[in-house]
Amino acid sequence: MSLNIDDAEFAQLDRISYLDMAALGIPPASVRKAVLAQFSEYMTCGTSAREECRPDDIVRRAEASVQGFLGVSTGLCFVGSTAMAAADAVLQAMPLGRGSVVCCADDYPGLVTLAGRYAARTGRDLRLVPAGRWAASDLLAYVDGETSVVLVSQVHWITGAVIDLAPLVAARRDLGFTLVVDASQAMPIVPTGAQIEEIDVLVSVAHKWFCGSPGAAIVHLSAQIVDRLGKTLDSDLWPVVPSNQSYTSMFALSEMIGWYGEYGLDRIRQRTLAAARTVREVAMQHGWSLIAGSSDIQQSGIVTLSIPEAQALELSQRVRAEGLYLSARGAGLRLSPHFTVSGEVIEQAIKTLSSAAQQLQS
Repeated sequence: MSLNIDDAEFAQLDRISYLDMAALGIPPASVRKAVLAQFSEYMTCGTSAREECRPDDIVRRAEASVQGFLGVSTGLCFVGSTAMAAADAVLQAMPLGRGSVVCCADDYPGLVTLAGRYAARTGRDLRLVPAGRWAASDLLAYVDGETSVVLVSQVHWITGAVIDLAPLVAARRDLGFTLVVDASQAMPIVPTGAQIEEIDVLVSVAHKWFCGSPGAAIVHLSAQIVDRLGKTLDSDLWPVVPSNQSYTSMFALSEMIGWYGEYGLDRIRQRTLAAARTVREVAMQHGWSLIAGSSDIQQSGIVTLSIPEAQALELSQRVRAEGLYLSARGAGLRLSPHFTVSGEVIEQAIKTLSSAAQQLQS
């Protein structure tokens, strides 16, 4: 499937095999050029003469871009500094009370830490779903009428498994708990779905699959949470809501959302998922096993190969020297292909990985 993208947009990827989008996205040359120009103007002149590069206009444009991308008409969108900081700020501003906090023990460590700190700070009971159990039904088994907050990632940071948010949203509707979803490994490749406006706190970093810059995070608060916060905070919800002051990061996010719109987000999603399927198929043909949870029905951009944890980091470093970019994550090698990666590149990447693994074991 051709995206009709100018070859110069990703010329640097001709020299490497980039399968590490889950760690850091690679933006196109045109976006990098626009961002560098904005940053140069800001650092040289302070306030740009160009309207689109003035701080207030950057904030407005970023927030409008996020709202347009999410397709929401209720609640509140803004751009935070990091996903975890934004979620934490919301939880800190919520009224104290009794109840439990539910999270999966092997979810993204930052989210688990956030759940633990919130529970400790408010005196609530922390209920951790045992490692290896990461489905909506597993979470709901720990939820009851006294549950106050449920925190979960839409896509697991190691296995790439996608959780079905619909049962959690339905339970939230019935039981009234606050639902916090980290979509950092999902957006914009895995859609959040029609229930997006019923997720109380939805966050995602901009520097992974969005190919934005570190220092910006997408945030959407449900109308119910906005109403609750409005009872204890000022009308502008300060200090929870102000978009961060990393104007260059916000500018980069707006540029990438615009770029995705120009080239067709749905096509880029399909290319990414197809590349992940190819990684999975070729790896298994070469004798690799998938880490538990990294199945053929996951439908995310992440595929993780099983390998002893003691070897994972060294192997990732060895292949990096040969131009193959991936990440060691626990007892696994996480591969998350850029949407421009071809089947031929994937085939060669797996061969390089297999050869390096054999050398490491010999």
